[in-house]
Amino acid sequence: MKVKKGSFFRQLFMGFVVIMIATNLVIYFYMIAIIESYVYTMESRTIQQESLAIGTYIDNIQNKPLADEEIYIQTLSSTLNYHIWLLNDAGAIIYDTSNMNDNNLSPDSFRQAMEGTGNLTITRNANRESFLTYASPVRLPGGAAGVLVVTSPISGINTAVRDMERTLFLRGALIVIAFILIRFYFARKLTKPIDELINATEEVGKGHYERIAVADKNNELYDLSVSFNEMTERLSQLDEEQKKLDTLKRDFLSNLSHELQTPLTTLEAFLEALKDGMVVNEEKKHQYVVALYEETMHLKRLASDLLQLARIESGHTVVENVSFDPIEAIRSVVHSRLEAAGKNGNSLLLSAVGDYPHIWCDRAHFRQIVANLINNAIQFTADGTITVAARLEEQFLLVSVTDNGIGIDPHEMPFIWNRFFKVDKARSRHHQESGLGLSIVKHLVELHHGLVGAESRPGEGSRFYFLLPLMCEIPLRPVGVDSPKPDQSDE
Repeated sequence: MKVKKGSFFRQLFMGFVVIMIATNLVIYFYMIAIIESYVYTMESRTIQQESLAIGTYIDNIQNKPLADEEIYIQTLSSTLNYHIWLLNDAGAIIYDTSNMNDNNLSPDSFRQAMEGTGNLTITRNANRESFLTYASPVRLPGGAAGVLVVTSPISGINTAVRDMERTLFLRGALIVIAFILIRFYFARKLTKPIDELINATEEVGKGHYERIAVADKNNELYDLSVSFNEMTERLSQLDEEQKKLDTLKRDFLSNLSHELQTPLTTLEAFLEALKDGMVVNEEKKHQYVVALYEETMHLKRLASDLLQLARIESGHTVVENVSFDPIEAIRSVVHSRLEAAGKNGNSLLLSAVGDYPHIWCDRAHFRQIVANLINNAIQFTADGTITVAARLEEQFLLVSVTDNGIGIDPHEMPFIWNRFFKVDKARSRHHQESGLGLSIVKHLVELHHGLVGAESRPGEGSRFYFLLPLMCEIPLRPVGVDSPKPDQSDE
């Protein structure tokens, strides 16, 4: 987005940014002052409480030499990070946990403590290090009056304050950035419809028909955007229709020529060999005739599948819904495919226990859906098990075909329902499949308001399934959702 100098958007946005930054700076410095006051207050209370506890402990060891309790006091000092001194009535240090014997307590603080009043001050040692110091009266071992001095390095307090300030600054900065981004969004929202209308007008002249949207229906630009969109919609429909037809034509011709190339090449080679008398062995001739027959049947199946798919996609397929037993229909299809499954060393099983209600749909289409899924499993499974299962899901029938064949790569899963798409093209050519079986399955299931799906792991097998309403009046989803388009549909 190009922002003009002095534009309404720039003034609106920059004015908010200045106000936001100034407000947050005021809040930031105010919070720093509060944090520093709070930390020093809490540390002062803590050192006073600890001094009272230490003084009470010393008062209770009047009959013991101070040296006997030195380990405890040293441990306490190390744990709390405090320096602990004991001064006699003359102000001389008689005990110091730091062993520095550096008495930096002011005379006034010492005098107040000797008079029985505890006091809190900030002191500095010979190295100019600052300490929070609390002096309180104490009864020394032996009964003499003295002063207990407990100090805490201010550097530790300052470090804690700086950490809090840094955290506050970072959070404040993030809040400012977040509000700036939000404000940018809303400021841009005010001027975006005008920019979009200008850009869209330019794009229409280039043949690009893009819609513009104004969310606020009370905005004056809304009516203008509606009229503009209606105009571009009418223009784009004609353009899209033509592009779609051109794309379908190119894809169809490309895929069809690819599918026809191999069988026609094979037919040409075998017929040429027979025509020129190059094959004289009767057994060899028989093999050539069988191969020619298989390639011819492949071309016949391809033509039949293409014709059926074209009828479905054009909406010319005749649907003859009847009520029938779905399990009996599945069992009939499974029985008809037992021999084909056995040629690959596969076991074909049916898993459907109990009574099932009748389903209302086209019986021939239902059988073809099941047959195509079983054929697909046979094609990509060798010496394995193929299981056809059925179960009820409320008012729907779920039928699945599961195999332990080669499986499908996750990257190819979105394209398996597309016509002419083949996972293993070498295997597909060997089995003389048209590459249209799964595409026909998808179109037939959606024709009956159902859903199709697949799950697979490479090397472990695949599971294809479809879900149909028991009554045709219960649609699951709209019919005619297109699949992604790859380069070249069976598994």
